[in-house]
Amino acid sequence: MKPKDYFLNVLSIENIYDPAPEFHQPFWDFSYRFQSLYRNWILFKDFNKNHIDLLAQAENVENEGAEYYDIHSEVAQVDIEFFPKHLRGSIISLSLSSLENLLNELAEEIAKDLDKPIELDKRPLPFINKYLLWFTRNCKIEITINKEQYNKLDAIREVRNRFIHNLSREIPENIKKTIREMTKNLSNHEIVVTDEFVDQSLREISTLVKNIELSYLDFYSELKNNR
Repeated sequence: MKPKDYFLNVLSIENIYDPAPEFHQPFWDFSYRFQSLYRNWILFKDFNKNHIDLLAQAENVENEGAEYYDIHSEVAQVDIEFFPKHLRGSIISLSLSSLENLLNELAEEIAKDLDKPIELDKRPLPFINKYLLWFTRNCKIEITINKEQYNKLDAIREVRNRFIHNLSREIPENIKKTIREMTKNLSNHEIVVTDEFVDQSLREISTLVKNIELSYLDFYSELKNNR
């Protein structure tokens, strides 16, 4: 494929998050980072599938010596098992990092506008929850997030933590339930992070950020009118 055709093909990937036309730096920066991450996911998800399909076919090649099949087992089988896990885990981790960066940058903007320090809750809460509480309680920004959204965010965070820290403890039942609901096709006993779970996670984060953005725009408009 010619470079220009390849670039046009990349451009055909949908936007998963579009900032509002009214420019506010944190949301526009987030949109660039998050859309790039989404392109990374779409492109390398397809690469991984093709890579794994070819490796699986290579196992069935006939008339090769024992060394060939031993090496296939040591290299190809490892890729088949771990390539999808590595990609899914890294995309989920980076997606949450993008959200956390947005909240930090937005908090700094709001602190300047209100001329007040950022004072996060001291309780052992998730980083994201601390910022959301500061926005709603200290800055009076009306952000509404329902229980289902919080449950999904907890499930995404649990998967991220296990990927980074290799936690061995059992996944809590409420997290298992949410993961099953997000993937829709797993049995009651099987918990696997699938491509569908990553797709749903990215869209959930995008929806959450849009909710925060719209609430912030109302807050900012009222702030300007009162000056």
